[in-house]
Amino acid sequence: MFGNYHFWFLVFFLAFAEKKPSNEVFRFQKYANTPHRGVNHNQASISEVPIREKSDSSAAAFFQTTPLEKLYQRGLVTLDSSKIIFDLPFDLHGWDCGAPDCYTTAIHFEWYTWANFMWSEAVHFTLHEYGCVDEEVYISSTFQLIEATDRYANYYCAEQRSNLIFLSQDERKEYIYYFTDVAPDAIQVAQLKQVLEQDPEAENSLVPFRSSRMFEQ
Repeated sequence: MFGNYHFWFLVFFLAFAEKKPSNEVFRFQKYANTPHRGVNHNQASISEVPIREKSDSSAAAFFQTTPLEKLYQRGLVTLDSSKIIFDLPFDLHGWDCGAPDCYTTAIHFEWYTWANFMWSEAVHFTLHEYGCVDEEVYISSTFQLIEATDRYANYYCAEQRSNLIFLSQDERKEYIYYFTDVAPDAIQVAQLKQVLEQDPEAENSLVPFRSSRMFEQ
């Protein structure tokens, strides 16, 4: 009887050992199947090979194939191993000549990426407002992805009532916009051009924060 016990224990052990996937592969499979509202899945697929394991990869080559290329060229995003780091300094808080304001609203966050770029579903960020302000502001909160394609992404933070929009193509050549004090669904990328053309003096007009770094030559 004791021998039979060991025999059946060995059978069950081998059966489960063969079926159990590695944690890393399971994580990739789960993430790859996560639905993205509006995302082109053919272009937003995930490979099971992290960037750090591809010796011929470089940050420039990676960002060249993503909607973040312009931000990379201006130093607003960087690649550290398999992690994209965002440092977004918004120092234009109204429509003016384009000269930076005396204070900055800086948003920082990061997320892991793999061989192909993919927008993150949720982004935990920190916001630091500093400069000629009575008191510096520090905020931590979360953006949720509400719109995305291979050409743009629109994130909304319910706690801060704010939108962060990324564009790969922009007639204004600014590529990132941060709107504050806006209701959910008030800002959509399809209507962004009309929003930016509003009279800033008009009642209920929406004026985004922008970054002078995008104007640098």
